[in-house]
Amino acid sequence: MVNPLLLCILLTIGCKEEGLSETEILQMARQSNFAVRILEQGINKPVADVEVTLFINKAIVSATTDEAGMAYFTSVEQGDVMANAQKEGYFELNQRITIHADGRAGFSERTLQLYSKEATALIAGIVEAQTDLTTEAYENPEGIIITALHAAEVLTSAKTDDKGRYRLLIPTSPSGRRVRIKFPDFIHDQKIAIRGTGGVEIKTAKGTIFRPYEKAQELPNTANILATLPPPAIGGDQTRQDYVRSLTVQAGVITGIELHETGYGYDRRWYWVSVASAEGGSGASIRLFGELNTTEYCRFPEYYRIDPGSLTIFSGGSGYSDYEPNQNFPTTHPTGFAWDSRGCNKLTSSSQIIKSGETYRIDVNYGTGTVIGEIE
Repeated sequence: MVNPLLLCILLTIGCKEEGLSETEILQMARQSNFAVRILEQGINKPVADVEVTLFINKAIVSATTDEAGMAYFTSVEQGDVMANAQKEGYFELNQRITIHADGRAGFSERTLQLYSKEATALIAGIVEAQTDLTTEAYENPEGIIITALHAAEVLTSAKTDDKGRYRLLIPTSPSGRRVRIKFPDFIHDQKIAIRGTGGVEIKTAKGTIFRPYEKAQELPNTANILATLPPPAIGGDQTRQDYVRSLTVQAGVITGIELHETGYGYDRRWYWVSVASAEGGSGASIRLFGELNTTEYCRFPEYYRIDPGSLTIFSGGSGYSDYEPNQNFPTTHPTGFAWDSRGCNKLTSSSQIIKSGETYRIDVNYGTGTVIGEIE
């Protein structure tokens, strides 16, 4: 790129012979004849009748592309400008471009590509979260904004409706485009059960935070007999605690345990269940074994799960009260944030090449909440 001041000096004599002032010469040196070429993404076909608008400081100039896909601009100021390109049947384009200063006889050109609305991919699904912890059913938060990105460029976004549904129509091409899907944090009040001195009460957790990629916070347990699994042996941020869903107590003896089966990181070893009761009873001795399950799970450490079939009750103890189950359904960590149903290709860390005509379904579950709100 030629230095405008140097160019002006070189042209000064000729310009003055034409009767131009020094101010006019400097202004000319900062301007350039410029063209924008519009092609259809994927097939590189020129697109005619596209309205191209340049936003140059406070000035706005427009031109329409010809049959060769060219829009011409004369004497436009150099520097970074915002270009907008629109035509029916194509996705609108907004892109920052640079106009070089090539002098009074200079000419520069920039090629931009539009995506046809006939060449799109569809990503759709349902968003769930447990905003009522006292029921096993999930609710569908409305107004969650899901975004599709290419690198840092926002391609499109959509809000969930009153049933948690969303649809992303993404501009792409037959050859494909690399896309990443982003789900946001959101805040929602939550119905929660608390055991107090007078028994179990239903409260509201105000402003529970739901984050899509972090562990869920452990919920208060209102059961009268607390059976607790140890944390995963593997450890680390990628593991998840498992929980006991319920106990079976017959004549004061524990005879069965039902697991939540959402934890992982439990490698192949024995895990002892801790049992505590404030209403009497003792002596229970119960253990479970970890298993390696690569049939359903394909990522470390997700394929290390507690094996429910390994339940061994050496002693069910004695003197336990009739079981009153936890009225908060056990902690559920965010699940489903992946490109595939097995969870092998996480949305958090990966993008995927999607091609026009393809349809993806991504249902996601925010679980029971990352940070439980203040209980009122």
